Amino acid sequence: MIAAGQLWNSLTTPLAENEEEARRERMTRVVYAMVSVGFLLISIIVPIYDFSVGEPTYTATLFILSIDGLLFGGWTQILRGHWRLSRYLLPVIFLALSAYTIINFGLITTGVLHLVIAVVLTSMLFGSRAQWVTVIVSEVMYLATGWLTGERDFEVFFMGGVAVGFALSGIAALQWYAASLLDTSFERLRRAETAARGSAEKIRAIFESITDGITITDLHGTITDLNEATVRMHGFKNREELIGSSAFDLIANLDRPKALENLQATLIDGSSGQREYKFTGKDARDFDAELNAVLIRNEENQPVGFVALTRDITPRKQAEAEREKLIRELEEKNKELESFTYTVSHDLKAPLITIAGFLGYLGQDAIDHNLEKIQVDIQYIQRAVTKMQRLLDELLELSRIGRLVNLAETVPFEDVVRDALEIVRGRLEARGVTIQIQPNLPAVCGDRQRLIEVLQNLVDNAAKFMGSQPDPQVEIGQRGGEEGQPVFYVRDNGIGIAPEHYERIFGLFNKLESNTEGTGVGLAIVKKIVEVHGGRIWVESEAGKGAMFCFTLGKGI
Repeated sequence: MIAAGQLWNSLTTPLAENEEEARRERMTRVVYAMVSVGFLLISIIVPIYDFSVGEPTYTATLFILSIDGLLFGGWTQILRGHWRLSRYLLPVIFLALSAYTIINFGLITTGVLHLVIAVVLTSMLFGSRAQWVTVIVSEVMYLATGWLTGERDFEVFFMGGVAVGFALSGIAALQWYAASLLDTSFERLRRAETAARGSAEKIRAIFESITDGITITDLHGTITDLNEATVRMHGFKNREELIGSSAFDLIANLDRPKALENLQATLIDGSSGQREYKFTGKDARDFDAELNAVLIRNEENQPVGFVALTRDITPRKQAEAEREKLIRELEEKNKELESFTYTVSHDLKAPLITIAGFLGYLGQDAIDHNLEKIQVDIQYIQRAVTKMQRLLDELLELSRIGRLVNLAETVPFEDVVRDALEIVRGRLEARGVTIQIQPNLPAVCGDRQRLIEVLQNLVDNAAKFMGSQPDPQVEIGQRGGEEGQPVFYVRDNGIGIAPEHYERIFGLFNKLESNTEGTGVGLAIVKKIVEVHGGRIWVESEAGKGAMFCFTLGKGI
């Protein structure tokens, strides 16, 4: 059966590319195939009959074989692509068969049926107009063969000719009417098909032009269609990679239970509304997206699937995160500004009060001509002015950090350490501090001068707060990493810091001991430099057990 089907397809499949030409060629091939099957059976039956009943005449057998030869020649032309020429043979074959039948068996025989077949085939192969030519030829041939065979009986010859003519004309008229109805129906179908194809192409164009992902699934979530935006969104190369797979495979594991629950709700409500999920791509990269699914129903209003619109909201999420970050930074800056304003007004007020007080003393001492007291008053005023100058200088330095920067450069961290140690060498030697530098420290990227300030302040503080330590030591190195960045540290064996002061020491003008030198701005400067470089700084310590200041530098400035 399979082989017969393949043979039928090979014989009836047209070669023409034009749609109308292909239709006519297929019609020719189908009719040729049907006629060939019929004559194949006749080619078997006629010889058997001819040789088994009476004396064989060979006439019928030879005639059938000649028609088989014509059919074979017609097939040869069809298979070569010359089907237009071959279709003329079919009406001719049936006209010849009709003539042979009438000559041998008389006018009132199956020969008339063969004429009818010739007219029908002409209509099928050439159209309703051409069939009238076959009607006329058939009528003339019917009368001519009857006359030549001597069949001139009025009822048989003349009345039969009229009856055959009317019958053939009636058949032709019916075929013409049926053909016109079919042509009208086919034309309507073609127009409807063309319109449907145009609509489908427009819908597909819109489907593909939408920048959001569109996924169509069955009721179980199996993908049946999707647009190119969905393919790109999930990092695939073509839609074939996704068709047939589960849409839930595109949702991150954490959100799949929620997606399954919402699928059931959509089946009931008809729409999911806007939902946010973590989606995943081919490269296992997760991203945020919004999904809105709608239930699809068929003509019987039965649910058959879902269509989901997916929008990648990663940029929006990033913008929201950036906005939140900026808001937090702004709040911190406002708090810092409030603290800064309060601290500056408080700390700058002290020297001014000193100056104002001793100016009063100075005036009184000048009236009393007390030169010794005048000298003391001037010294107090000078110390207050010097302190105010240092406070203003360090405040100016703090304000410049992050606003005025040098070009970032990649430099070995050990070079930064040694430059800083050179600056504070005097204090280290005076206190007898031993410095240990961990070998093979990594390189860092940033403002070299500012990074030197960080190490300078940390080492200077370590040396300053050694207390009564007989063997003061400072170690500089790196331990592990944080978010892919190395964690550096400066560790000492000095007096240490109590946990309750961990945050306070990085504030502006905050000094744990008021009698120590300095303004209390150093660690605030260090913190600002580290944060400008994208890092953070913290302290690990206990009172009396030394302190270790740890910091990262992010990816530089």
